[in-house]
Amino acid sequence: MHFLEITELRNKVDFFESKVHALESKALPASSRSSTSVSEIIHEFTERDRCKPNVIAHGIPESFSIDLSIKINEYKTILRGIFSKLSNAIPIEFEPIRFGKPSSTTSLPVKVIFASPDVASIALMAYRLDK
Repeated sequence: MHFLEITELRNKVDFFESKVHALESKALPASSRSSTSVSEIIHEFTERDRCKPNVIAHGIPESFSIDLSIKINEYKTILRGIFSKLSNAIPIEFEPIRFGKPSSTTSLPVKVIFASPDVASIALMAYRLDK
């Protein structure tokens, strides 16, 4: 591991420790503070950071194709159409993942994984401005 990577990791650990300390020092009863461990809080912050480039889309029509690559391309086409109507600033590169099993009666959500949290933020802001 390079010195720069170690320094970066140390900075992240310090950041998480300061967040944990801030959370623990809030006016919570002692019993509540002791029930949540530092590792659980760090895990929660790590998960939130990992999910930042993701957006959940609802109401996307279901694809009933048997071929997975065709399904993915259908979802990408539909989502690109939606994104292009919202804003030209939303990059067209993303990965869609449908939740659950296909159903003819309900439309399950689609997780859209963008390349960065900034792109996900642009998509969300464009959606909110469109509403």
